Order: sequence, then C-alpha cells, then structure tokens
Amino acid sequence: MPFDINRFSGELRTNGVSKNHTYECVLTRNPSPDTQIERRIAMRADTVSLPGKTINTTDIHYSGPLMKIATDANYEPLRMSIILSEDQAEREYLEEWFDLISGNLRTAGKNNPSAYAIGYHDEYVGSLRINHYDETGNQIYAYEFIDIWPVSIGEIELSYEGGGINKLSVSFSYHYYKTEKL
Repeated sequence: MPFDINRFSGELRTNGVSKNHTYECVLTRNPSPDTQIERRIAMRADTVSLPGKTINTTDIHYSGPLMKIATDANYEPLRMSIILSEDQAEREYLEEWFDLISGNLRTAGKNNPSAYAIGYHDEYVGSLRINHYDETGNQIYAYEFIDIWPVSIGEIELSYEGGGINKLSVSFSYHYYKTEKL
C-alpha cells in the first residue's frame, strides 16, 4: 500500500504524539537521608533517557541452519542529567550514595577501614519513578525502576569561558523496571 499523507495526518490528529518535555523524576535512596534534596533533584532533572532493553540469545543447532533462542533480558543503564544548584547539594547527595556502595574513602581517608567497605546491595539500592504527562497535565504513563543505584557520576567542566550552567550526568543500574499506562 503506498504512503498516504492524509491517512498519516489523520492518525497524528486522532492519536496525537508523545511529548518529551512533560515528565518528573522521583528518586528515592534507601535509606533516604534528605528528602528535600530528592525533591530538588526531581525539579532539576532536565533530561532522562528511558533505557532500552534487549533479549540475549544463544544459538541452537539441531540440524540445518542455526536457530537462535531467547535466554534472558538485558536492561541498559538509565541516564539522567541534573542541573546543579549553586551549593551542588545534588552532587553531594549522589557522592554520599556512592560512598554507601563503594566505601567512603573521599571522606574517611585511606587509613580508615570503612574507606574500602563495599556496601550490601539491599542497603544501597533505591527507586526511581518517572511520571509522564500529556499537554494538559494528566499523567498518562509511569515507569518505575526497581533496585536502582548510581554506577557513574559524570565530570563537571569548569571554564572561564562564558557563564554556562553546570549539569551533572549520572548513569544508574537497576534490576528491572515496571510500566503503568494510566
């Protein structure tokens, strides 16, 4: 069937399009030391990339051509950019979260045994809920990331050029995610 611009336009008018600028991120660390910072992060998360996922496969050979079968799912990291406040409390919140995961060397010093203490998974994971809204402010979709934790905190570039805004890139790992169509 050839492309029909009228059918295409009609489809867009009837069902609309998903907008990428109507969302909020609700991040919660376990244990949550400061819900005020978590609310600030919700307001300052200027970009978030909903991650993709792939199905891993393995080759099976009975006879004839190889056949691929599914083995498990692979979830890609979630990436977020956060506009930093002047006191960079958002970065400190994430650095403290890192300390729970990989030891507190940055604050305890190298001679302190806790500087290298790797945390227990259940003690450092949190959750992230991304609420997606339509143009009128009605929530249409929700994504909930289970057992989320930061795996990388990006660099912050300081420069004498211009008066740019500092943003912090963060990548998160998680066990899985759930979706809810509202």
